[in-house]
Amino acid sequence: MAGLKTERHQFLAGVDLQAACAEDAVPTKYDETGEMISCISAPSIIVTQLEQLGAEPGHKVLEAEAATGYNGSLLGQLVAPGGHVWTVDVDQDLVDDARKNLAQAGVSGG
Repeated sequence: MAGLKTERHQFLAGVDLQAACAEDAVPTKYDETGEMISCISAPSIIVTQLEQLGAEPGHKVLEAEAATGYNGSLLGQLVAPGGHVWTVDVDQDLVDDARKNLAQAGVSGG
């Protein structure tokens, strides 16, 4: 995963830098009872998942669960050039946040 240029904290608005960079999951959404229903996984989990996926330049990837947009950004770098990543989520607010995070991080896409 060397060479990926996406800083995790850019996808965690309102989270302090130390927590954003820690080797831990960071909750990003709770339900009405306070139960966590979305998070950004710990960095080591993300790396393991991406390595197991084996995405390469030119691949096309559909990611289920937009969450923060962080994984989509990493995937986009792995499949470039010539590849494409689509990321979806059932929660419109997460989609909106992911889109905003990706734009602020300078990641192109729709």
